[in-house]
Amino acid sequence: FAELWSATSTFETWLFAFFYTCITCKEACFFECTAKCFIKYDQDGNFLTEWGTTGVGSGQFVVPVALDVADDGTVYVVDGNPNRIQAFGPDGAFLTGWGSDGLGSGEFQEATGIAVGEDSNVYVSDLISSRIQRFTPGGTYIDEFGQTGIGNGEFTFLTSVAADRAGNVWAMS
Repeated sequence: FAELWSATSTFETWLFAFFYTCITCKEACFFECTAKCFIKYDQDGNFLTEWGTTGVGSGQFVVPVALDVADDGTVYVVDGNPNRIQAFGPDGAFLTGWGSDGLGSGEFQEATGIAVGEDSNVYVSDLISSRIQRFTPGGTYIDEFGQTGIGNGEFTFLTSVAADRAGNVWAMS
């Protein structure tokens, strides 16, 4: 698959490529982020679907930086500028979006990562505000944790977040 895909893609495209394996749906999917859209392939490199255009509207992207896929196939994408989250169905249909620039609940200074937890909630890491915010699958703010520092629960350069099947949330700082 890598040879097939790399033969048809540019170096710039590789910079914004994401690989995701969905355990429950038993498929490996590769998401390619181009200037216009996300393109989804199966594990054999076969085209499945594509969506999105450049812009700030629903279903459009300016700087997509991370994604994760929920067990039901919902694709959550961090659009790092304008600091928002967008959710899409497995077919690429826009479902909802949330977030804006700021330091308040549900706002981001520089969203850098996203993870869907075992509880189906969505965790978003924010580099500048040194915190991880938790949202319902529909985007309702629940709570947050973290602050700037070097102790337990503190972050100095929060670049990503992940969640495992045991319900743990992992952060890279």
